[in-house]
Amino acid sequence: MGDRPKGFLPMKTALSCGDKAILSPVYLFGANVMLRGIFFGLKLTPVTVAVDAASGRTSLLEKAPEILSRLELPSECRRLEAKLSRATAEAFAEEAAVPDNARGWRRGITSAKILFRPGECGFVWRVYILRENSLIDGFSGEAADASGVVDLLLGQRQNEAGPAEL
Repeated sequence: MGDRPKGFLPMKTALSCGDKAILSPVYLFGANVMLRGIFFGLKLTPVTVAVDAASGRTSLLEKAPEILSRLELPSECRRLEAKLSRATAEAFAEEAAVPDNARGWRRGITSAKILFRPGECGFVWRVYILRENSLIDGFSGEAADASGVVDLLLGQRQNEAGPAEL
C-alpha cells in the first residue's frame, strides 16, 4: 500500500532464458502458536505465515525463509499491486495460524492464542515464472497449466470482437 517490498523469497525453480516473471508482494509474519487443551496441556509451536498482498491467499511455512536481497530478473517482468494493508494481512495471518484442532466445535476443548514475533515480519516479492504454457511458483516449485491465465495476467489478450449488434 505505502511500502515497497524489500527482497525476494528464495527460489526452488530458477529462471531460464525466455521466461517471463510476475512479482507478487507478500507479507511474512513470524508467530508462535500457543495451544492449550484438555488432553495435552500447553504446546508452543513457531510458524511463519505468508500472506499474498495481491490476492489475500495465506500459506504456513515451517521456518522463516532466507530473504534474497537481489535477484536476476528477466527483461519482461510484471509487478502486481498490493491490495491488502499490513493490518488486514496480519488479521489473515492470525486466522491462518490457528490449527484445525482449535476450530469449530473443538474450540471447547482446545484453545489457541497467536503471538506475533515483532522482529520477524517482512514485506517481500514472490516470483512466479511464466514458462511456455506453465505458471510456476518460484518459491515452492509447484507448476500449473496456465495457458488462459497467463494471457490475462500479462494483458496480452487481444480485444475479441463481440457479437454483432442487431
